[in-house]
Amino acid sequence: MVLPRVLGGRSRSPESTARATLEMLRGGVAKFKADTGVFPASLSDLAADKPPKAGIREAPIDPKDWKGPYVRPAFGGRLPPNDLRRGRDRSGDWIYNPPGKPLGTVVIDGVPGLDSAGKPYSEW
Repeated sequence: MVLPRVLGGRSRSPESTARATLEMLRGGVAKFKADTGVFPASLSDLAADKPPKAGIREAPIDPKDWKGPYVRPAFGGRLPPNDLRRGRDRSGDWIYNPPGKPLGTVVIDGVPGLDSAGKPYSEW
């Protein structure tokens, strides 16, 4: 009786981690925009120790407005990988401002299939 619950919880763990990371990145983008008035040019700007020179659309960033870093990288200065891609190349896990999406959008890339609730990962 206990075994199915344990196994079910284990299969949801990468989903929970990926969802939490996605929320963290989206929140970091929102805070960056609120402070500086521009969206970051890349997700790595969220983890920078000092303000980048410009955001999207080359708008200059006033250093006094920047209150970053907006996320704390935990993997040797890199953003967290997407645990849903375990065992695969992790070079393109998080896509920022994908084609057809509004500025500031962060989505999961390259994960086919459905989550445990039956929703496509691509719709997260």
